[in-house]
Amino acid sequence: MDWKELLFNELKDLRNNVDYRLKDIDEKQESMNLDLREHIRRTEQNEQMIKQITAELKPVKEHVDGLKYTSKLIKWVAGIVITLGSIVGAITKVKGIW
Repeated sequence: MDWKELLFNELKDLRNNVDYRLKDIDEKQESMNLDLREHIRRTEQNEQMIKQITAELKPVKEHVDGLKYTSKLIKWVAGIVITLGSIVGAITKVKGIW
């Protein structure tokens, strides 16, 4: 075998190796594309479920927000009543009414 045949065989082997690797890469890429499509499908499905659950929980959230404001109002009123009671108590004690 002369050097030309050796070189040709080496190039042929190299090309076969490159073709094999490219085929392997194509198969892996196709597998990744399938996985990506499945991931996108599940993500879209989860987003739809989240929108639905959020819509269903909206009245509950509004109720809880209303209770928060009501409790704040009760705290303010109680604070004002206690403050006024303390002032009245202090005045009556100072004047000796009580």
